[in-house]
Amino acid sequence: MLPLPNAGVGALLSRLGEDIRHALGDRLVGLSLYGSLVMGDFDPARSDVDLLAVLSSEVGEGDVERLGRMHARLASDFPAWNDRVEVDYVPLASLRTFRTEPGTMLRISPGEPLHLLEAGPHYLVNWYMARHGVTLIGPSPREVLPEITRAEFVAGIRGHAGAWPEWVTEMHHTGGQAYAVMTLCRALYTTVQGEQLSKRQAGLWARERLPEWAPLIDWALGWWYGGGTQTPDQDHFGETVRFVREVAARIAADST
Repeated sequence: MLPLPNAGVGALLSRLGEDIRHALGDRLVGLSLYGSLVMGDFDPARSDVDLLAVLSSEVGEGDVERLGRMHARLASDFPAWNDRVEVDYVPLASLRTFRTEPGTMLRISPGEPLHLLEAGPHYLVNWYMARHGVTLIGPSPREVLPEITRAEFVAGIRGHAGAWPEWVTEMHHTGGQAYAVMTLCRALYTTVQGEQLSKRQAGLWARERLPEWAPLIDWALGWWYGGGTQTPDQDHFGETVRFVREVAARIAADST
C-alpha cells in the first residue's frame, strides 16, 4: 500500500477512483497513480496528483461533458485540490499505436480544462513514468502500457528540454520562472544519469553541478516548496531565460 502524506490525499484519491469508475463503467481498463506522490518529495500544499486512466474504447465529446461535470464536482468538494489534478484518459488502442498512428485522448491538467487532444509521441514521457506507477484500479500499468525503453524516455526528455528556450519567453510570472528552472534541472539530471528524480532532488543535484547557478536554483526551490511566498516581488525573468538556454544547450550538446 502506498504511504500517503495525509488523510486529505487519501480521501481525494478514493473519491477520484470512485468517480472515474462510475463515469466510465466497464470502459475503464485500469487507473494508476504516478508522479511525485509515488517518486517522493510530494508537497500536499503544492504538488499535483497525476493519474492515467486506460479505456477500452475511443473517447469523444460526450466524455468531455460527462467527465467535465465529474471534475467540476470534485473541485467543488475538494477546493484545496482545484487545478491540481492531472488525468490522462487514453484508449488502449491509442496507447498501442501512439508512436506511428496517434489516436485521441482526454486530458485535464493544471491550467487546462478537460479537453480532447492527440495521443502522440509527445506523451511518451508521461506514460514511461506511469509504467512505474501504482495501481489504483485494474491491472498493473506495466500490463496495459506498451514497453517504453529508457533510451526513448531520455530522448523524450531531451526533446522537451529543446522546446523550453522558446516556452520560457512567456514565463513572466514568478511561479512559471521557478517551474522552468526546476524542470530544466530535472531534464539535465535525466539526460546525464538516465533516470528521473523529483524536482527538489534534481535541483539539489544541479546546484552542485552548476555552482554558478546555485543562487537561482536555491531561489526556485525556496519559492516553490516555500508555498510561493518567498521574494514574491523579485524579478528573475532575465536570469531564468539565460539559465534555460544554457542548460538546454548543454543537454543538446550531450546528445551529439
